[in-house]
Amino acid sequence: MVSENDPRVVDLDLAAIYRTQSNLQSVVSFIADNVAQLPIKVYELGEDDSHERVRESAAAQLFMRPNDFMTCFELIRNWITNMCVYGRILWVVVPDEAAPSGWQILPIPNGWIARYEGTNPFRPDAAYIRPRDGIDMVRVPSSSFVLFHTFDPTDPAKALSPVTALRSTLTEQVEAERYRKQVWKRGGRMSSYVTRPKDVKPFTPQQRAQFIESFRAAWTSDLGSDAGGTILLEDGMEIKNIQFSAREAQWAEAKKFSREDCAGIYHIDPGLIWPGEGQSYASAKDNARKLYSDSFGPMIVQFEQRCSQFLLPMLGESGRYIELDFDKKLRGNFEEQAQVIQTLVGRPVLSANEGRRRLNYPDKEGEEYDEVITPLNVTAGGQASPTDTSPKKPEN
Repeated sequence: MVSENDPRVVDLDLAAIYRTQSNLQSVVSFIADNVAQLPIKVYELGEDDSHERVRESAAAQLFMRPNDFMTCFELIRNWITNMCVYGRILWVVVPDEAAPSGWQILPIPNGWIARYEGTNPFRPDAAYIRPRDGIDMVRVPSSSFVLFHTFDPTDPAKALSPVTALRSTLTEQVEAERYRKQVWKRGGRMSSYVTRPKDVKPFTPQQRAQFIESFRAAWTSDLGSDAGGTILLEDGMEIKNIQFSAREAQWAEAKKFSREDCAGIYHIDPGLIWPGEGQSYASAKDNARKLYSDSFGPMIVQFEQRCSQFLLPMLGESGRYIELDFDKKLRGNFEEQAQVIQTLVGRPVLSANEGRRRLNYPDKEGEEYDEVITPLNVTAGGQASPTDTSPKKPEN
């Protein structure tokens, strides 16, 4: 008998929820794709808190090529998705002489983890992994893996899935979708019916069958000769409409509520994923910038610190640390950056050839094209920047 503490019991349930719930999948994939595009950089910590980027170390090469079957983007997207759905992810770090870094990172699906072993209340001593049924379990000691997990208030060695708090909302959404399918399957297509006066001579069974057959052949089929036209009735017949109103059932409100709950549990503004409800361009722009500082910030810091504290020592790089570079996401577009830098510096910051490279033009020969030229009106005229055309006020 499988114990309730077996991670596979909960994981199967969570996997089914993620696979079938579009709102949850939209939020999680939004977070995973936006964080995974950030470049990972390795730095050497020096004296006086100085740091220098390291490009040729094992850690830097490992994140450029984490294994034989994934890119760095796919590795981080896998990490984020597992953290958002399950609240944990296990990385097994194995030597690989053929790899440039000498190592590989194997992200283990949560469904493969059969059980954990150990008496340490803060972290397991080993993990038993079974890729598929019929294959023997593999014991992996804690010295060969890095375990990321969320906070569980009852056990520091366990994880708490964020989806747990959404179970009631998602259950309601599942039942609502099931009911909508039943309505469309059993009665959604019946938008009207025909009535006859009570004092009219009733149809005989043969007349009734003939009327129904001719009505369906003429009006209810795509091939009907009169489909799309205006029906003419006899004997005082009338058509009664019974259109279903989604507003009365409040399906739209329930859908919106589910979206807000799914986004809120991950600290995401729903308007960034489902725009169009009273959100201007300026507010959307500001909210997008807050993503990396407020919404994604805690998750990014957890990744950086656990990799720096546990992964880098496995690679022999204890004096270094990693960072996800999201500074470019907060700087704005190139036009905004150029305007701010020019105001701060008061002069151009690119040479002619550097500017041509941004436009994919070939370099020009000559020293004047490789130098950053300061206009004379800045040095001699005393203006704040080359774009300042106002004359200098005379001194009193």
